[in-house]
Amino acid sequence: MQQHLPALRLFIGFWAVTGLAGALFWGWKGTEESFLILHQLRNGWLNLSMPHITHLGDGLLMCGVIGFILARKDPALAITFFLALLITGTIVNVSKQFLFPDMHRPAVIFAGRSDLFLISLGRERLFSFPSGHAAAAVTAAWFGALTGYPQPDISSRKPLWVAVFFALFSAVIAYSRIYIGVHFLRDVLAGAAIGTGVAAVCYRWLYPAYLRGMKRPERSARIWQVLFGLAIPGALIWIWFNYYQ
Repeated sequence: MQQHLPALRLFIGFWAVTGLAGALFWGWKGTEESFLILHQLRNGWLNLSMPHITHLGDGLLMCGVIGFILARKDPALAITFFLALLITGTIVNVSKQFLFPDMHRPAVIFAGRSDLFLISLGRERLFSFPSGHAAAAVTAAWFGALTGYPQPDISSRKPLWVAVFFALFSAVIAYSRIYIGVHFLRDVLAGAAIGTGVAAVCYRWLYPAYLRGMKRPERSARIWQVLFGLAIPGALIWIWFNYYQ
């Protein structure tokens, strides 16, 4: 675990600064005005790309891709990642359905505003807080930041660049939820906090336990590679039929 610390410090530092800046901006402008400012930072390329980029935050897709990579290198970390995503998803859905059912999405709050690019999500338009995509993206990015390890050359900076990539990736996914009009800033900040917290707890407590208890890592690696590999086409099919049909 010691070798992971430089990448994790960078990742946590990035989200600490980003989260604090976002919280201060939200506190200053409020829920609706902060959404309108961030949502209306538009250009043609982002209008075309963001509705597609946001699907990279789908939990099943990231579970497959990052889990497959981790399973080849460290099956104990891959199992920890899988459980972290499950816990994150559970917390988010319980929060949306039972704790904050009256916190609606922008499509409800700004109904009738023709100048906004708002996507209606059917029944899900009623459940805004917290953002599941942001939570899953940050959880996945935490473990994705560790895919640069192990390195034969301990002085290599590749793991840090991998961590930078995944930190920025998770931030783009979080912002995409505001850009396409399905979440407020408060939702993605809460989702990012949940994702970071769950990943940190699972990494700190579950990963060492699996690392100690894994008797046949080669066999476990093969099994988890198959399972994560199957999740990738399953996620793509689910995204296609739910969002493109």
